[in-house]
Amino acid sequence: MGAVDDHMVATLAALLELRIPPQYAAGVAENLERLLLQAKLVMEFELPPDTEPAPVFRA
Repeated sequence: MGAVDDHMVATLAALLELRIPPQYAAGVAENLERLLLQAKLVMEFELPPDTEPAPVFRA
């Protein structure tokens, strides 16, 4: 871990217009790092070539 630092948290917070108190920046960085690792696992999962999207049902 360690790819997400306080500077990245501050930059992303500014882009999203979020106010993150300084005492929470390290925790936010840790959680964002975990989310990025989980997203990587999802994106690396290869689907069979015959996979089709699920139908969309609307009421």
